[in-house]
Amino acid sequence: MIDKQSKAMSALKSAVGQLYKEGRLNPLTATKFEQECGSVYGHVIGAVKQLNTAIKRVNEEQAAKILAQEEAKKKEEERGKKEEAAKQLPQEPVVAQQPPPPSVTEQQPLQQQQPLQPPPSVGSNSDQQNSIINGNIISSSAFTEYQKLDKQLKELEQGIHKFVVDKNPDCAKMRSALKLITVTPINSISASSNEHMASKVKELVHILDGKETTRGQKRINPGINNLTLNYCFNVAASKCVDQACEQVAFSDNLVPAFSIAAVITGIWQRHPLFGDLFLAHLYKRCPYTVPAYWNKKSGESNEDFLRRLGYSNDGDKLEETDKYLLKMEGCIKLYAAIIQGPPTFSNVPHPHGLSHGWMWLTRILNLEPVPDITATALEAFLKVAGSAMLRVYKSQFLKLLELLYSKFLPKLEAVTLESNLGPITRLKLYLEKIQKTRSVPEPEGRVPQSICS
Repeated sequence: MIDKQSKAMSALKSAVGQLYKEGRLNPLTATKFEQECGSVYGHVIGAVKQLNTAIKRVNEEQAAKILAQEEAKKKEEERGKKEEAAKQLPQEPVVAQQPPPPSVTEQQPLQQQQPLQPPPSVGSNSDQQNSIINGNIISSSAFTEYQKLDKQLKELEQGIHKFVVDKNPDCAKMRSALKLITVTPINSISASSNEHMASKVKELVHILDGKETTRGQKRINPGINNLTLNYCFNVAASKCVDQACEQVAFSDNLVPAFSIAAVITGIWQRHPLFGDLFLAHLYKRCPYTVPAYWNKKSGESNEDFLRRLGYSNDGDKLEETDKYLLKMEGCIKLYAAIIQGPPTFSNVPHPHGLSHGWMWLTRILNLEPVPDITATALEAFLKVAGSAMLRVYKSQFLKLLELLYSKFLPKLEAVTLESNLGPITRLKLYLEKIQKTRSVPEPEGRVPQSICS
């Protein structure tokens, strides 16, 4: 188009020159005409260039859009093929028989304090037949436990609601003081020494006993009534879950998980209510510790659904998926650290020991897997609790891992896009190493013995 305009303008200038030579135009008029033609020509050329650029941009955008649509269609077809392939895989339970309970001789000396129940088999009929409840993927027994703890938490929070929202200055000061004495020892938990961890356990047990506590020059009585004491129980349980989502999740090692788990176990031994509230908050913040895969409710917005899955706000928007997965991994690590550890008080049985770890593992293997989170949760759990489970369940645990590798991983791969296979690859390599060595590495930072008498 620019070439045609250029030729037309050249012809026009030649005609003007010819008129000037023939004396039919005076010099001034001819010069002015040529200048105006040149100006118009410049504007025309500029406009044509802009038009060509715009046309090129539109063409590129349309091409990119078509390419993206084709790519999305290709991925959707790939996902459909994988889901269809997953349906063709064997649907029988991963483990057909129930492994025997560990004998006393199979257990470590410290574990004798903890009466282990026979581990449930993977694929028990009741759980296998009821793995989908109201659209949620969860075993029937796990759903019953979840509902019981969720109801308990809601009833306690309803009971203290007036105290929590009371704007009376005296009430607000009391809440602030109670929260301070409860969260301070939890925030300062570290693995510096067994004595340090034991001191945090005893300090928190003292508070939840409802006994007077001194903070600075102030004397605070958390047991002044049921409202104030239940408030402390709820704050302590929620704060311990916060530590899983923050300190454990973003640590480059497992030390915080084990030290916090030792303190939680000690409080739980002395106060079962704290343990129930801790589990209720943990299940609410990380449903994969149940384990459960929640379904989106009818009429529920995407944001509300993601919050129910455990997503939190990051500024004015929901956090990124990578951060969310780290938080979920932190919760799994803390839960695994609790179930694998020795009882914190040597004279009291463990309130939530290894039999619960076996139950969690068998339950999640009997559910249909979900991309990303299932592999992430399994790897985190095994790295923390795997060595303890091998010590107690021995060959039965190795058989379970072999079945995980041979039957469950193919199902997980079938529902995962090739671009998101990272978590599965890491889990696969970890399991292959265990199969080769017939051992599970001892995790760094594990607390090997009771720290309170």
